[in-house]
Amino acid sequence: MLEGRLETLHCGTNCFAVYGKEEILADFVEFVQRKALQPIDIRIIGGVDSLGRTKIIITGSMNDNASFDTYHLDILHNYTLIDKI
Repeated sequence: MLEGRLETLHCGTNCFAVYGKEEILADFVEFVQRKALQPIDIRIIGGVDSLGRTKIIITGSMNDNASFDTYHLDILHNYTLIDKI
C-alpha cells in the first residue's frame, strides 16, 4: 500500500512525497515515469522508517502545473486501480 502527501523541501520547493515498501515503490516509479507528460524528478529520501516504508519525492516541472489532488487521484489512485486488476 502506498501513501502520499504534499510536502515542502528545505529549499521551499513543493513536492509530492510517497511512502511505501521498497518493492512497491520501484514498480510505482516505473508507472509514474511511463505516465508523465512533463519532466519529473524522483528521489529516494532517507532510509526505511519504523513501519518498514521508504520515502520518495516527486519534483520537477510537473509540480508547477499539478495540484495535490492531481497527484493523489490521477497518479496514486490510478496506480492502485491498475495494481488490483
